[in-house]
Amino acid sequence: MTRTRSKSIIQKISKDTPHYAENLDFGEKKSVGNRPRSSSLDIQRPPVKISSITPTYPFSDKEKASLWSNYINSFNYDCLLDPEHILAVNELETDEFYNFQDICKYNQLQVMEYITETDEVMDLVESLTLKYDQIASETIDFDTESSKLLNSQMTYTTKFRQIEEYLKHFENLDAITRHLSKPGYNLVNQRREFFRTEILSQLDQSLLFFKEHPDFKEVELYNSRFRQCMTRALTLVKNFVVSEIKKLSEAVNKSLSSENGSSISIDLLVYNEFNSYLKENGTQFSELINEITSRIAGHQEYQGLINDVLNEYFQVRLHLLQIYFSKNTYLQNLLKTNISSKDLVQSCQDQISFFKKVSEKEYILFKNFFGVEGPIDSEFYHFSRNLLDPLYDSLRHITLRETNISNLCQLTTLLQKYYEFEEQEETLIDVDNPLGQRQDVSINFGELFEPILHDVQSRLIFRIQNYVDEKLMKYIPKPEDLQLGRRRRSTPATEDNSVPINPLDVDYPENLFPEVYLPLGKALTLLSNIYELINSVVFDDLAHYIVHACIILLKGEFYKLSLTHLGLVDTKLHYLKNLIILKGQINNFDIQYIRTDYTIDFTSGISEVWTILRNGEFNLNDNGLIDLVKKSAPKIISDMIDANYEIESELNNAVNDFIKECTNSISEPITLNDKDTLTESVDRSIKFKDNLIIKIPNIYKQIKIFINDDNIIKFLMGTLSELVVSTYENFYKYVLDNADKIDQDTREHLDEIQEVETVFGFINDLISQLYEQDQEVVFNEDILLDGGELPLKSSLQE
Repeated sequence: MTRTRSKSIIQKISKDTPHYAENLDFGEKKSVGNRPRSSSLDIQRPPVKISSITPTYPFSDKEKASLWSNYINSFNYDCLLDPEHILAVNELETDEFYNFQDICKYNQLQVMEYITETDEVMDLVESLTLKYDQIASETIDFDTESSKLLNSQMTYTTKFRQIEEYLKHFENLDAITRHLSKPGYNLVNQRREFFRTEILSQLDQSLLFFKEHPDFKEVELYNSRFRQCMTRALTLVKNFVVSEIKKLSEAVNKSLSSENGSSISIDLLVYNEFNSYLKENGTQFSELINEITSRIAGHQEYQGLINDVLNEYFQVRLHLLQIYFSKNTYLQNLLKTNISSKDLVQSCQDQISFFKKVSEKEYILFKNFFGVEGPIDSEFYHFSRNLLDPLYDSLRHITLRETNISNLCQLTTLLQKYYEFEEQEETLIDVDNPLGQRQDVSINFGELFEPILHDVQSRLIFRIQNYVDEKLMKYIPKPEDLQLGRRRRSTPATEDNSVPINPLDVDYPENLFPEVYLPLGKALTLLSNIYELINSVVFDDLAHYIVHACIILLKGEFYKLSLTHLGLVDTKLHYLKNLIILKGQINNFDIQYIRTDYTIDFTSGISEVWTILRNGEFNLNDNGLIDLVKKSAPKIISDMIDANYEIESELNNAVNDFIKECTNSISEPITLNDKDTLTESVDRSIKFKDNLIIKIPNIYKQIKIFINDDNIIKFLMGTLSELVVSTYENFYKYVLDNADKIDQDTREHLDEIQEVETVFGFINDLISQLYEQDQEVVFNEDILLDGGELPLKSSLQE
């Protein structure tokens, strides 16, 4: 088979030649091999002659051949090559092809060798892989078996150790019981470290073990045995500590029996032996106590052990301190009950200071011995109350005998700083401190002094109520209490030229408000001094009661006396002035609670029965007598007394009374009644205008004398002007409504009566001029006082 030429030049040229049919006739038949190439270098193709004759269709054979010949000759190459050219072309391509073929054969042989070698390597790798997989499988099986064996070994080891640990708790019982059964305190005293680390620690661990494993056989039995051992061990600690305290007590008592010195030497003996013990033993005592207290949380039965220790300690200390108190001359002088009122507060403060220092020293000694907090601290406060019994008795006796309210207030203030915990914690250096270091003393003295404070507050409240009921409410005012013209209060001197004391100053000499009525000033001073000294509920109750009493005082004898000496208008102003001061002071107190006052009315029922009998409404029938008895029964009246509401209501009434009185005085000429006639209306309006000009400035001056607050003065004058204008408006309306009832001549004179707007503007201008005059003229009291008496000038100006 002839080998084909791949991509030869001949094939490429043959593919580019046009195709034509085999039956085409080109005229002359020429040899194919003799046709020259169109692109040959040696042969020149003759030019093609194109017939100038235009053929007509259908073509003849000659015309068809001519057309095809012209068409083929229009290309630049011949359809066939000469044989020589074909051989030359084929020779050029064949060399490179054969060379390439030889190279490919060589490469093919080389690649086949590589494939053979690769197949051999792959066979080796496959065999190695099979061997490796076999070894890996065997290794995994070996590792699995080894892990199982190791896990079994660890499990057995853990179980062995766990069994050994469990058995240790059971095995230790005999050894611990044997140690605790030995008599005496050598185990606690001489082998203290062994006792704490070996016995107590093992007992804690064993008890915890039995608590965590309640399913063990006979666990309850062993738990009770270990608990008995723990109780026995802590009891040994308690007995040892109690014996040490007793030894200290015996040593101190022996020293005191042989010592007959001063209170200072006794003081040193009371603390020296205990401090020496602490220096020798350090913190061992407190560490033993902590062994008991640390186990109380889970087992309250051990609280009894620590209570026995504390009771023994506190009894010893209390006994020694009682000896010290009985032989301390300074304290005995302080506790004497024959104390004058002026020395009351100082004496109480000295006593409190003395016992406070003793309590602090006891607290430092207590902390050095026990060194723990919590339940033990509460026991110390119980001991401190017993320690302060002499102070409680002394101050209670003094308080019950004291009648002076000022002294009781001062004593309450002195105690209140401890009760409210306002005193900062003190850092003291105690000479009896065995370590000689600074110690923080943080005792809640408010809790210790609370019984004293309650006694003093109760006595203070009782004396205040008694003072209000017996002194203030029964006080009979005198003319000098009105303080007219700033005159000093003058009281007749006795035979020994001594001025008698006012009965209100006997139990309470303080008066922070000398410009008001004396009982009112005393009552306001009481409220100011006891504010925040007693419970807020109690204070609010007292405030309601005192405010109610003050209003009764002002409306009683004081009002009558003032009416006699000052007149109606000045009396109302004086009363209003005192109410304003009372209201201003009450507003300073935060009164929240309202007092419920229950009273029994015996008179209303009797009055109702008397009215029925007098009117003849009683019928003696089946129910008439029973109804009469029911109506005569006493009635319980529940009254809610609110100080703020009561003072506001009374102040409004006082203002209304004063304004009405001034309005009636100014509007007297235009006041109408049934007998009045319109013929006098003009004269009355003129008199009314004169009253405006004269009385409004006088009223303004009177108000200025008693009241020094510009806002209140403007309010009073504004309200007065409104009421006066309203009264005049009624008069003017009456005149207009009845003008047609009079004759023509009288009606013409009515035009002279001013309109309401004119009067309103006139009054406002008049009052405005009064305000402007006060701003321009500076009032100098010294000039008036030096030049003469200032009539009706009250010292109530603020």
